[in-house]
Amino acid sequence: MMPLKKQDPQVFAPTSIMKIPIAITLITMGGLLILAPVVISQLQLQRATAYREQHGAGSELPEESRPQPFGRYEWACFSAGTVFALAGIFGSLRSRTS
Repeated sequence: MMPLKKQDPQVFAPTSIMKIPIAITLITMGGLLILAPVVISQLQLQRATAYREQHGAGSELPEESRPQPFGRYEWACFSAGTVFALAGIFGSLRSRTS
């Protein structure tokens, strides 16, 4: 059997640099989390427009078809996406400067 190698302490050090694929993943996932509520809101508006075109402009929209203002879930997506994207950006900048 081969003896176990001692792990490099720099791998888990807080000053270790972020690898580029991880930074790209963080930026991509952050962007998707930021765009998800915007896309859903746009789809709600399109659904409301299609309903009004089909049933007339004076008809009242059903509750589930009404566009809603951004709620807690949407703001949580914006916040988490921003944190992910900024972590990826700062991590990749840090790896380039060191």
